[in-house]
Amino acid sequence: MTHTVASILETKTTAQIEYVISNLAPETSEKKCNMWIDALEQSKLMPDPVRSDVCIAKRLVNKYKDASQRGLDCSLSFDHMRSMLNSEECSYTGKTVDTELMSIERIDNKIGYTDINTIMVSKTANSLKNTLLEGDNPMFDSLSELEVFVAGMRKAGVV
Repeated sequence: MTHTVASILETKTTAQIEYVISNLAPETSEKKCNMWIDALEQSKLMPDPVRSDVCIAKRLVNKYKDASQRGLDCSLSFDHMRSMLNSEECSYTGKTVDTELMSIERIDNKIGYTDINTIMVSKTANSLKNTLLEGDNPMFDSLSELEVFVAGMRKAGVV
Protein backbone atom coordinates (compact mmCIF):
# COMPACT_ATOMS: atom_id res chain seq x y z
CA MET A 1 0.00 0.00 0.00
CA THR A 2 1.36 3.39 -0.98
CA HIS A 3 1.14 6.09 1.65
CA THR A 4 0.85 9.72 0.67
CA VAL A 5 1.58 12.68 2.88
CA ALA A 6 -2.14 13.46 2.89
CA SER A 7 -3.12 9.95 3.98
CA ILE A 8 -0.65 9.98 6.85
CA LEU A 9 -1.77 13.40 8.03
CA GLU A 10 -5.37 12.28 7.79
CA THR A 11 -4.87 9.29 10.09
CA LYS A 12 -2.25 10.99 12.29
CA THR A 13 -0.77 7.69 13.48
CA THR A 14 2.77 7.30 14.68
CA ALA A 15 2.81 3.77 13.27
CA GLN A 16 2.28 5.05 9.74
CA ILE A 17 4.92 7.71 10.15
CA GLU A 18 7.35 5.07 11.41
CA TYR A 19 6.45 2.91 8.39
CA VAL A 20 7.16 5.75 5.98
CA ILE A 21 10.45 6.66 7.65
CA SER A 22 11.60 3.03 7.75
CA ASN A 23 10.99 2.87 4.02
CA LEU A 24 12.89 6.12 3.41
CA ALA A 25 16.15 5.46 5.19
CA PRO A 26 18.82 4.87 4.16
CA GLU A 27 18.46 4.11 0.45
CA THR A 28 15.87 6.70 -0.58
CA SER A 29 17.10 9.92 -2.11
CA GLU A 30 17.73 12.83 0.21
CA LYS A 31 15.28 14.96 -1.78
CA LYS A 32 12.43 12.48 -1.27
CA CYS A 33 13.26 12.06 2.45
CA ASN A 34 13.24 15.80 2.97
CA MET A 35 10.00 16.22 1.04
CA TRP A 36 8.18 13.72 3.27
CA ILE A 37 9.68 14.94 6.51
CA ASP A 38 9.17 18.63 5.80
CA ALA A 39 5.55 18.07 4.82
CA LEU A 40 4.90 16.08 7.99
CA GLU A 41 6.82 18.42 10.26
CA GLN A 42 5.08 21.55 8.99
CA SER A 43 1.58 20.13 9.22
CA LYS A 44 -0.65 21.83 11.76
CA LEU A 45 -2.92 18.75 11.73
CA MET A 46 -0.53 16.55 13.69
CA PRO A 47 -0.92 16.17 17.45
CA ASP A 48 2.22 16.94 19.48
CA PRO A 49 3.27 13.30 20.07
CA VAL A 50 3.23 12.64 16.32
CA ARG A 51 5.04 15.91 15.57
CA SER A 52 7.66 14.83 18.11
CA ASP A 53 7.99 11.49 16.32
CA VAL A 54 8.48 13.31 13.03
CA CYS A 55 11.33 15.31 14.57
CA ILE A 56 12.86 12.07 15.87
CA ALA A 57 12.49 10.51 12.44
CA LYS A 58 14.21 13.50 10.88
CA ARG A 59 17.18 13.12 13.23
CA LEU A 60 17.29 9.40 12.43
CA VAL A 61 17.27 9.99 8.67
CA ASN A 62 19.99 12.63 9.07
CA LYS A 63 22.10 10.22 11.13
CA TYR A 64 21.75 7.51 8.44
CA LYS A 65 22.81 10.05 5.81
CA ASP A 66 25.75 11.31 7.89
CA ALA A 67 26.95 7.77 8.64
CA SER A 68 26.69 6.79 4.98
CA GLN A 69 28.73 9.81 3.89
CA ARG A 70 31.40 8.90 6.45
CA GLY A 71 31.45 5.23 5.39
CA LEU A 72 29.97 4.03 8.69
CA ASP A 73 27.28 1.44 9.25
CA CYS A 74 24.06 2.72 10.78
CA SER A 75 21.34 0.44 12.07
CA LEU A 76 19.79 2.65 14.75
CA SER A 77 16.16 1.81 15.41
CA PHE A 78 13.42 4.40 15.67
CA ASP A 79 12.67 3.28 19.26
CA HIS A 80 16.30 3.66 20.34
CA MET A 81 16.54 7.08 18.71
CA ARG A 82 13.32 8.12 20.48
CA SER A 83 14.66 6.85 23.80
CA MET A 84 17.96 8.70 23.39
CA LEU A 85 16.31 11.95 22.31
CA ASN A 86 13.81 11.80 25.17
CA SER A 87 16.67 11.54 27.65
CA GLU A 88 17.85 14.89 28.93
CA GLU A 89 20.81 13.44 30.82
CA CYS A 90 24.35 13.39 29.48
CA SER A 91 25.68 9.83 29.71
CA TYR A 92 29.16 11.17 30.56
CA THR A 93 28.36 13.79 33.19
CA GLY A 94 24.93 12.74 34.48
CA LYS A 95 23.84 16.37 34.17
CA THR A 96 20.56 17.48 32.62
CA VAL A 97 21.16 19.10 29.24
CA ASP A 98 18.77 20.50 26.63
CA THR A 99 18.34 18.01 23.77
CA GLU A 100 19.58 20.58 21.25
CA LEU A 101 22.90 20.65 23.12
CA MET A 102 23.33 16.87 22.97
CA SER A 103 24.96 14.64 20.37
CA ILE A 104 24.84 10.97 19.56
CA GLU A 105 28.11 9.36 20.63
CA ARG A 106 29.50 6.02 19.53
CA ILE A 107 30.92 4.15 22.52
CA ASP A 108 33.35 2.23 20.31
CA ASN A 109 34.48 4.35 17.35
CA LYS A 110 35.48 1.21 15.43
CA ILE A 111 31.79 0.25 15.25
CA GLY A 112 29.06 2.17 13.45
CA TYR A 113 25.84 3.60 14.85
CA THR A 114 23.94 0.72 16.45
CA ASP A 115 21.47 0.62 19.32
CA ILE A 116 24.04 -0.91 21.68
CA ASN A 117 26.91 1.33 20.57
CA THR A 118 25.27 4.75 20.94
CA ILE A 119 24.53 7.08 23.83
CA MET A 120 23.49 10.72 24.19
CA VAL A 121 26.10 13.08 25.58
CA SER A 122 26.37 16.84 25.84
CA LYS A 123 28.24 18.39 22.93
CA THR A 124 30.57 20.04 25.46
CA ALA A 125 31.47 16.75 27.17
CA ASN A 126 31.92 15.04 23.80
CA SER A 127 34.22 17.83 22.58
CA LEU A 128 36.24 17.69 25.79
CA LYS A 129 36.60 13.91 25.52
CA ASN A 130 37.77 14.26 21.92
CA THR A 131 40.32 16.94 22.87
CA LEU A 132 41.67 14.98 25.82
CA LEU A 133 41.65 11.43 24.50
CA GLU A 134 41.05 11.34 20.74
CA GLY A 135 41.69 13.33 17.61
CA ASP A 136 44.94 14.10 15.84
CA ASN A 137 46.84 15.27 18.91
CA PRO A 138 45.19 14.07 22.14
CA MET A 139 46.45 15.47 25.42
CA PHE A 140 46.48 11.97 26.99
CA ASP A 141 47.21 8.56 25.50
CA SER A 142 44.81 6.74 27.78
CA LEU A 143 42.02 7.20 30.27
CA SER A 144 44.39 6.17 33.07
CA GLU A 145 46.72 9.08 32.20
CA LEU A 146 43.75 11.45 32.36
CA GLU A 147 42.76 9.99 35.76
CA VAL A 148 46.29 10.64 37.08
CA PHE A 149 46.01 14.24 35.85
CA VAL A 150 42.62 14.74 37.56
CA ALA A 151 43.96 13.17 40.78
CA GLY A 152 46.89 15.60 40.66
CA MET A 153 44.51 18.53 40.21
CA ARG A 154 42.44 17.34 43.20
CA LYS A 155 45.56 16.98 45.33
CA ALA A 156 46.58 20.52 44.38
CA GLY A 157 43.11 21.76 45.31
CA VAL A 158 42.20 22.87 41.79
CA VAL A 159 39.10 20.66 41.58
